[in-house]
Amino acid sequence: MDKIKNKFYNLRYCPECLKEAGYFRKEWRLLFITICTMHKIYLLSDCPVCHKSIKLKHINIFQGISECSCGYKLAEAPKVKPNTKDLITLNKLNNIAKNGYFILDNQEQHSLGFFFIYRIIASKILKLRKNGMSYLEEFTPNELASLLTEAMDIFERWPDNFIQFCGDNKFAHKNKLLDGNRDSEDVPFWFREGMRQFLNQRYRKSEKEIDSMFKYLYKDKTPTLKEIQEVSGWNLSYGSEMQVKWLSSSLKK
Repeated sequence: MDKIKNKFYNLRYCPECLKEAGYFRKEWRLLFITICTMHKIYLLSDCPVCHKSIKLKHINIFQGISECSCGYKLAEAPKVKPNTKDLITLNKLNNIAKNGYFILDNQEQHSLGFFFIYRIIASKILKLRKNGMSYLEEFTPNELASLLTEAMDIFERWPDNFIQFCGDNKFAHKNKLLDGNRDSEDVPFWFREGMRQFLNQRYRKSEKEIDSMFKYLYKDKTPTLKEIQEVSGWNLSYGSEMQVKWLSSSLKK
């Protein structure tokens, strides 16, 4: 992280707030806060004159706290109005953070699980863009806003948009989407269920096909989960689930 131009760890600011109150608001430290909710303008993270990042250590003790080290008064910085979708996204994220829950498929879900998955999906979208950036923290607030809006769209009409996103990007199992977070205990049930529905659609087989496949696999020996995965296209956990179901139904015959 030290090697990248880390925009997030600059001080973000709203020129209008600095003009009225003269201090940096604590909520500007949250990654998803890209717009000032009071004045409805994008936050800034550098000086529009010298283009240096705004950091407390750069502020001279003889300057005001809202002045850049070059002397420019940040309260005079240009104001840029956000587009409607970015503003709607920010309001949704703010409400989720304040309420402690969000509505998904007409059910209340814990906000911690949402933000855990939301960041992962936003990071995945960033990698799919292949624009040379690797971290969300590299973006200025207005650049980040559009990416966060794109990520939020995936949670609309759950799980349909999510299933479409997984299919378009060939995420064959949840580990492909989660990457380094795959073993985390924080992965919520609703996400696992969404991925399961995607896999069911992607690798749907008739009962006759499933029966024929397992009879073939059990012809000489008990197959491993890896062998079931290779033949079916299912991930390991779903393959295990289907194996148990098939064995149970076979015993009843």
